[in-house]
Amino acid sequence: MDSDPSADLPDVLATAIDHVSAKHSLVPGESPASTVAIIRWDDHHIDGLVLGDSPIVVFSRDGSVDVLRDGRHETVVAELRREARQTTEGLNTLDDLIRATRPAKLARMNRDGGYWIAEATPEAGHHAILRRWPVNSIHAVAAMTDGVSCGVEDYGVPPSWPAAFTLALNDGLQALLALIHDAEATDKDRQRWPRPKTHDDKAAALVVFPHAHLTWGDEQ
Repeated sequence: MDSDPSADLPDVLATAIDHVSAKHSLVPGESPASTVAIIRWDDHHIDGLVLGDSPIVVFSRDGSVDVLRDGRHETVVAELRREARQTTEGLNTLDDLIRATRPAKLARMNRDGGYWIAEATPEAGHHAILRRWPVNSIHAVAAMTDGVSCGVEDYGVPPSWPAAFTLALNDGLQALLALIHDAEATDKDRQRWPRPKTHDDKAAALVVFPHAHLTWGDEQ
């Protein structure tokens, strides 16, 4: 992207996966995997790319919010867990379901009809989800792991994306991450919000465009 700022983002991602896989001798289906979120902008447009469950949230100058997400992993997991509940005995907890469905989930990784992730298959880059926005209509753009987005979308902490943006803008992203982390700490047994572990990894980046002027109103 440094050498060619206008390069096709799926090509960039596929090349990156290829280079990392070759450097570390990674084997498809047997290697570490990562979600991806890329934000790129010039004087005219903002481009977003997501692969896996790390969304990009766009805050427009008119007060609207657009979330770019890749829901394929979530769809596969929900389908496999539903099938496991119907066909497998002794699945009493979420941890039981996770263990029971892990082999089937891995079998559907980086396959058509399954989900795509940055692991050791460069083709995955070409299955990323893309979107473009006119830069002069955007106030800010945030990229994050699902350990952050679950705060708004699952816990209601903060209660909305505008509220999350205002908190991050006024007090910093660390304040937003700490708020979500503290909420999870009140549910250590994972009963209120069923999830694989008490605390997921949390990472976020926020880009604010200096030409934008916007008041979010009552949801702050």
